[in-house]
Amino acid sequence: MNRLILIVLMYTLIWGVYNGKVYGTSNCQSRTIEESYHEIGYKSVDEALRDFEHHYKQDLQLPLRVPPVVFTHVFARSNNGDGGSDLFEMEYIN
Repeated sequence: MNRLILIVLMYTLIWGVYNGKVYGTSNCQSRTIEESYHEIGYKSVDEALRDFEHHYKQDLQLPLRVPPVVFTHVFARSNNGDGGSDLFEMEYIN
């Protein structure tokens, strides 16, 4: 009896692997890179610079030259002392 059950299970497994098709759908919507960066606190450079200068009540001079590479996206964020050190961070993406 055990041998018969084992044979039926093996047949079902092999038949299912070779003859069965599985189709999947994703409920997740793909996000743009802008949406992903905005979700973790990045903004436009002007907006983050304005927030940083408003918090410290002084101007922040950014470098006038950037590397000679074409960037597709530029984001920035300002921490302003929330949860640790103060920072102004810019992210260049190509």
